Amino acid sequence: FKSMVMPAAQAGLVLLTTLILVLAQFSTAQGHSFGGMMVHDQYAVLFKAMVLLAALIAVATSVRYNDTQTGRQFEFYILMLLATLGMLVMIAASDLLTLYIGLELQSLCLYVLAAFQRDERKSNEAGLKYFVLGALSSGLLLYGISLLYGVVGSTSYEMIYDYIWRNPEASLPMMVAVVFMLAGLAFKLSAAPFHMWTPDVYEGAPTTATAFFAVAPKLAAFAMLMRLLIQPFGQMDDVWQQIVLLLSALSMLTGAFGALRQQSLKRLFAFSSIGHMGYALMGLALNGASGISASVYYLLVYAAMNVGAFACILSLQNKHGYIDRLDDIKGLVKEQPALAYAFGILLLSMAGLPFFAGFVAKFYLFDAVVYAGYVKLAVIGVLSSLVAAYYYLRLCRLMFFDAPIASFVPVNSLALGIVIVISTVFSLGFIVYPASDTLDFVRILIGIWLKS
Repeated sequence: FKSMVMPAAQAGLVLLTTLILVLAQFSTAQGHSFGGMMVHDQYAVLFKAMVLLAALIAVATSVRYNDTQTGRQFEFYILMLLATLGMLVMIAASDLLTLYIGLELQSLCLYVLAAFQRDERKSNEAGLKYFVLGALSSGLLLYGISLLYGVVGSTSYEMIYDYIWRNPEASLPMMVAVVFMLAGLAFKLSAAPFHMWTPDVYEGAPTTATAFFAVAPKLAAFAMLMRLLIQPFGQMDDVWQQIVLLLSALSMLTGAFGALRQQSLKRLFAFSSIGHMGYALMGLALNGASGISASVYYLLVYAAMNVGAFACILSLQNKHGYIDRLDDIKGLVKEQPALAYAFGILLLSMAGLPFFAGFVAKFYLFDAVVYAGYVKLAVIGVLSSLVAAYYYLRLCRLMFFDAPIASFVPVNSLALGIVIVISTVFSLGFIVYPASDTLDFVRILIGIWLKS
């Protein structure tokens, strides 16, 4: 087992060192590099730190599972590091070519991680589906970029912004380019109706890879999309705003209703992530400081809840192996009460029940949406939350009120325990300390970014 820990420790050290270096630049982050193709600002530092922390947690919580399930540690962590590098490039991209390079570096690594268990049929199927549909989404994105380049004559965000400022009336090729690019990027966010890969990939991939997919790539893709729409296409909000509103509504409804009939934990959390991306897109659609701040704040809470939830899933094991079926978590409280209560708190927070972190995040988001006049979208969000609460509460019922089917086997992992405790305290901590302080920090940062 000690030989298995070394690759994870080395990968963790690389991520931790990078995280420290990134955070050290927070107060001085300003300017461009690589001929203006990458930007350094506090917005990028914030999302880079979130992605690096999510990747670090994914590495730390994967050792025990990979030791027994995959057996190939070195390659797994190399792929995670390369995927994280791609995400950092995506976040800092200020040119469409840089954006595409970072996106493809991330995607190619994720395809391999999804199919990492070569002897498992579901894992091979997950990798193949992810690759085929990912190639299609990349084609849509590239087609939009090529159309845009044909009109503007440049792929630089600054040049695109200047062109739109000089030509405020959007031409048909420009509108088509924006639509194709949004379609390609919505796939990376697993936003409906471009979500079809998500349940199969989440279920078939190794659980440690799924835990990685659920947080870090979503944060990077959202940061990239937000910078793209607000900076170069900020003056074309009449074109993309309606599309984002539609993506948001469809994602919330798909995530809520799609999870109702699921019997796999990982498939259920796949639909959960689709719904959460729909909530985050609500704020982006407002194209204002309050909406964007609420979305960034929601993503922060979403990431904290999800790393804890997947740490709980990685801690679920019976005599047959790691658990994925919903029925297998029945009676968890009778044998592992601490794990059951922690998982229950995280599920209640994800459901958005009052006074948990998830409720506070949704409250600020819905408040910004209603204040901006999008009452119908807020109603869809509230109704979707009510439907989604059913399957989160269903998991709690199985753990606390049903008799166990098989005995649970403790998974002795210090890293998993630490992540579960911190995530649970974070979800409960909003009862103790005011969440408004965190939101105010995000608002100040986003305000500075929008003025720059």
